[in-house]
Amino acid sequence: TAETSGLFRATGDFRSFPVPVPACVSAWRDLYRVPERQTAILLPVAPLSVRMDLSLDLPPGMTVEYVPGTLKADNVTAGFSQEVSADGKQVTLQRTTDVPKAQVPAAECASFKKVVASWFTDSQNEIILKVAK
Repeated sequence: TAETSGLFRATGDFRSFPVPVPACVSAWRDLYRVPERQTAILLPVAPLSVRMDLSLDLPPGMTVEYVPGTLKADNVTAGFSQEVSADGKQVTLQRTTDVPKAQVPAAECASFKKVVASWFTDSQNEIILKVAK
């Protein structure tokens, strides 16, 4: 069974920390699930350029079990990059999101959906720590 406490979810010896997605990007979560679009997507918070830096100091007795990988998804409609490092004492993550225009034409929606999907891939959105024995 899993327990949620503060910022993490605990399952046995593991602690899962969610990596936040900017609120303005979270609003687009369902866009990549729509099979095809016949009309343009209007993005009320675009153009947009967001950089997020996260630093997590490991609590005593914890080790890194999993961190998301480096990722880059970029095309004419949007860009997303992520760099992650872990050194045994600290996990650092940097995410950059760029959406250059407020309207994505219907012909470019498939490209936009690919970038949006990369933001919401579960394996990219959590850091897992383990209680050292």
